Amino acid sequence: MSNKQGLYPDNYDAFISYKHQSGFYMAQVIYDKLIQNGYSVFMDKHLKRGEFEQQIKEAVEKTRNFILVLFPKDLDSSNNENDWLRKEAEWAVATPNVNFIPVFCEGFNTKDIAVELPDCLKKVLSSQSVIIHKDVAMDTDLDKLCDIALENANPVKPLINTVDFFKSNLNDKSHLSVKSIDMAFHGGAAWLRAGTKKEIFDEILRRGIPTRVLINTPEAAESIAKHMRDEYALYFPFEQVAKLWSKYAKEHPDVLQVRVCPIPLLRVYHNVKFNEDELRNTHDRMHVKYYAYQNINLENSFEHELSSFSKYYGMYQREFEFLWESSTPV
Repeated sequence: MSNKQGLYPDNYDAFISYKHQSGFYMAQVIYDKLIQNGYSVFMDKHLKRGEFEQQIKEAVEKTRNFILVLFPKDLDSSNNENDWLRKEAEWAVATPNVNFIPVFCEGFNTKDIAVELPDCLKKVLSSQSVIIHKDVAMDTDLDKLCDIALENANPVKPLINTVDFFKSNLNDKSHLSVKSIDMAFHGGAAWLRAGTKKEIFDEILRRGIPTRVLINTPEAAESIAKHMRDEYALYFPFEQVAKLWSKYAKEHPDVLQVRVCPIPLLRVYHNVKFNEDELRNTHDRMHVKYYAYQNINLENSFEHELSSFSKYYGMYQREFEFLWESSTPV
């Protein structure tokens, strides 16, 4: 994965414009979220010594997305030509192919602006806005900013392992009600033997969360996971894995469905779906991991997490449904 998070890359996925007195905290929260999701971001706290105005102007001209963080009264001084939000908006509007993202915080409303806005700010505010709430919905709002607003950026998200994915979506988001879970992998042996994954899976069953598990036939996965034939490997052999899943499915018929797919699975797949909650604008989360062929440790595999806002989410979900319908009960 390339390091896109240096302070002065050739281009930025996003530039964050904000009022220091009112918006620094929220700008920092947005900055941290975008960096964690693999975007390259400019925030003026990282200025070098020297001509800071020129540095900011150059950063705006190198960005794909201009994020304007707004709190009530932030634009009341925008009729002043030296107002920084106005200056940065002018530079952004003058830059070709920039996507404008106004972010409204703590009840900001364009109807409450006390002055006639300059044309540059009118143009920025005419774009689709994102509202960020300062409550339990903030995480969802920030995800929306990443997955919808930054549509012309191409993040390489950092690795996220399976345990952290489930910890985040089963525990850290405990205020949300999980509707169902889908999983797909060659065998899923790690979910069946003593350890953290089995603890997670037992917790899923204990909570009565409907779960679908898709595994491969030995023949389908042979060229990808032949190490599962090795008697010294730390995996159950294919046939033993299938028997264990069958046992689990019989013990939990109202919760667990397990099917065997004859088509080789090219990636590990986990999808946590939440019950709808209009107040919190809930969204499903997906974890996808690409296999490193014949690499037992999977150290070179690529993992990422997607929300249902992502244009890729539907692609992976449709793939799972196709494979599920092409499979037979274990």
